[in-house]
Amino acid sequence: MTRIFRLLTFSILFAGLLTRNYRQELDIYTGVLTTSYGLFGQTRVTAFAHQTIPNLFVMKIDRQSREPGKEMVITINCQTHKTQQTSIGWPPEPVKLAFDIKENRADIVSSTNMVDTHWSVLVNNESTITLSKNNLKIHLKDGENIIRFIVYRDESSGESITALSYDELLTSHKSEWEENWNRSYIDFSEDRAHHIWNRANYYNLSNFPVTPEKALIPTGLNTNIWGFTFPQDVYYVVENLTRTGHFDRYEKSMQYWLDILPEVKKYSQRIMGLEGGYYPWTPPFAMWDEFEKEGVVGTDSYQIHNPAYVAAMVWHYYLRTNDQEFLQKYFPIMEEVWRFYSQVLHKSERGTYDVFHHTATSQDEHFRKTDSKNYLDASLSAEYTLRNYLLAAEILKSGELDLVEKAKEIKQAGLERDALLNQYGYFNTFEGDDRAKNSQKHPVQLNAITFVPMADRGMAQPTVTAWENRYDLTSEARKPISQGWTYAAFALSSSRMGSPEGLNSDLHAIQYAAHADPRWVQFYEYTFWERYTLHTAYYFVTHGLYQQALSDALVQDWQGFADIFATVLPQWENRRFSFKGLHTLKWVSVDGVWDNGHFRIVLNPNGAQELPLRISGGKGNIKVTGARNDISSIKTGEEVLVVFEGDNPVVFENQKK
Repeated sequence: MTRIFRLLTFSILFAGLLTRNYRQELDIYTGVLTTSYGLFGQTRVTAFAHQTIPNLFVMKIDRQSREPGKEMVITINCQTHKTQQTSIGWPPEPVKLAFDIKENRADIVSSTNMVDTHWSVLVNNESTITLSKNNLKIHLKDGENIIRFIVYRDESSGESITALSYDELLTSHKSEWEENWNRSYIDFSEDRAHHIWNRANYYNLSNFPVTPEKALIPTGLNTNIWGFTFPQDVYYVVENLTRTGHFDRYEKSMQYWLDILPEVKKYSQRIMGLEGGYYPWTPPFAMWDEFEKEGVVGTDSYQIHNPAYVAAMVWHYYLRTNDQEFLQKYFPIMEEVWRFYSQVLHKSERGTYDVFHHTATSQDEHFRKTDSKNYLDASLSAEYTLRNYLLAAEILKSGELDLVEKAKEIKQAGLERDALLNQYGYFNTFEGDDRAKNSQKHPVQLNAITFVPMADRGMAQPTVTAWENRYDLTSEARKPISQGWTYAAFALSSSRMGSPEGLNSDLHAIQYAAHADPRWVQFYEYTFWERYTLHTAYYFVTHGLYQQALSDALVQDWQGFADIFATVLPQWENRRFSFKGLHTLKWVSVDGVWDNGHFRIVLNPNGAQELPLRISGGKGNIKVTGARNDISSIKTGEEVLVVFEGDNPVVFENQKK
């Protein structure tokens, strides 16, 4: 759908060289794109990818020609391989195409070596479709033209869609968007924060559908240099769905990871020589037995920190929902990922466990050498998986006995970290890492705060010291240059450390037109000092991490309790902002208003019985109303246990000075 939409948009833009009064506007609150211009008459295009009907894209083109004989023709190039990034070492092969065209309808089969995609283009108003080589040409008439693009799915023929009118389709599409925005939002008073968060929310709702699908491509709009999915990158984005209460979309995306588990286990045996669930750095779309058959595409395939994020997605959903049925269904992912990690952990002479595999490499892509020991990112991923596996096994009274016992043994002995401690007071990225400061691509020392959150590790001095010196970790960070999602990881760590000054610093490091476009529509993969990626796509991964940072500034729970207003920025303190439906532990959702330091917070239990809580921001005593346990007031920074009275909300309000 995205690719079709892009080609149509570009063809209009090229025509725009001769147009007058060209205007294009995307309404992120309704998911509708409107384009208007004058060219031999007035044209208005309304387009949307339907929110509840899978793989349906609709365009209405109102055309009023002022010059007889001037026909509007939309050309769709069905051969898409030339739109991909061709400068990489494995340029895509041409797509095989089959067409069946009958007047106002075209049925197409696009075939790659992996999959056949059946799709149709339908038009009304006596418009016709013709074929020229691999190009569909839609000949439009004056007046209203409705074009429908349908990609057929296994569970739906799509034919029923043709019976619905344009108005019916548009109304149902807008209704879904309205419900989504009413479910959760943040209304920041600061433009930068407001634009980043709300646009990220729109992208999440666009990329994660209400039907089971393979997880989003991390660079989204035009596939960038990566035309496939990374577990790590999906994880960075999908975390926002549980915070904003879109559990249905999150659960649908999880089905993919469970469906491919049998193939993942075979891949683990073939590539790593180990049992268990080694989710690849870049899972293939299909044909797993052929994937990396002649050798891996690069050493990145050996980044063994990756599988932990798929297991973490299971566990984090449970933490936010208390849904044991979900945990039971997806527990095999956690168990197989732990099975893999249990085989790369080896007891050392020091009594602790080393992380080692002869092919393993680091998340820090500035160091691609394999065969090193105790990669910090892998060590933290293994420990996080171990801890959560034990907790899940206890909850479900499940788990293979040998795996459970080994997890307990390793947890008791601990993973080796002392060998990583350097002269600066924080951990090196691997044992023997003697690189100078600012040599890394990614700040893996912050992972215990950001990606595999463990409060005892994240708040320990080596991690705190690394966070305090984060601009000494990565290459040219002080220039300022962000490589990939580096600055976004900085921002998330500062938000979770409760540092308004740190978060402000990390946000100010973003440069207009170099790392983000001037209207905060999106972030780029790299800062453009060297103009490396000017020709590539926006990078949803970075946007997802910034959204997490801004959400967690208001509601976070990585330390095992809900912490509200942990990181209120100075420019927010004397202004008004509000939010609704930010979910925290045990399905509890939080609504709130901050007005010049005075706030009102509402905890909605949604079936929860209790919630550990701290309110870190604001001043004065905080009045509590509606709690079942005997608390009528609390102090800022005080940790309390809130017990709910049935499903009644509990309200917190600080006293006006």
